[in-house]
Amino acid sequence: MLGTGTPGAEPDRSGPATAVVVDETAYLIDFGPGVVRQAA
Repeated sequence: MLGTGTPGAEPDRSGPATAVVVDETAYLIDFGPGVVRQAA
């Protein structure tokens, strides 16, 4: 779990996301627009 709970709607915060690690490779699943914004 990369975050728990849901923060208030703030432009510099992201909601929760889940990562699955397989053979040392992380796959992000179930993530919101905040994660996409930070990755750009």
